[in-house]
Amino acid sequence: ALDEEVAAKLQKNNPEAFKNVVRRLLEASGRGMWETDDETIEKLKSLYADADDLVEQRRAPDDSAAARAYTFPNLDTTPAS
Repeated sequence: ALDEEVAAKLQKNNPEAFKNVVRRLLEASGRGMWETDDETIEKLKSLYADADDLVEQRRAPDDSAAARAYTFPNLDTTPAS
């Protein structure tokens, strides 16, 4: 989820999988299996919250058009130079 281009593709094509990847990174950090800085953890928490919102919106049949149009505000989708 830290590679912006891959994350953008995954969140667009399979938001549930994206949410699971982010959750596993947070879980690994919490268990001491992966060490990273606080800024990365905060970014992952924010991405997880965005992913959770999108997954829940997609499950709501009356709001499916809005869910398909949803983008992750905390994910920079600008191509790397």
